[in-house]
Amino acid sequence: MTSSGFIASIEMEIDGCSGQAWYGYEWAYAGLVFDLIGALYSHISVGDPPTAWIFAAIGLILVTGSYFLYRKKMESPANLAHAAR
Repeated sequence: MTSSGFIASIEMEIDGCSGQAWYGYEWAYAGLVFDLIGALYSHISVGDPPTAWIFAAIGLILVTGSYFLYRKKMESPANLAHAAR
């Protein structure tokens, strides 16, 4: 696939022309998880006490739970029927 074909396929997904769900939310979750894991690793690697890194850990837990609920919602029969139209 050429680079212009790849870009066109991304644009089609963003515009919703491909008939599938837009995966921009997936990348938003991924970016936030990368940031939180980096923050957690940085705090722990320099020897910060748990009071300094607990917020990054709680954020990571909340984002993980939110992601799994989002995936459950996207795979629900009502959402799949709406996407098939």
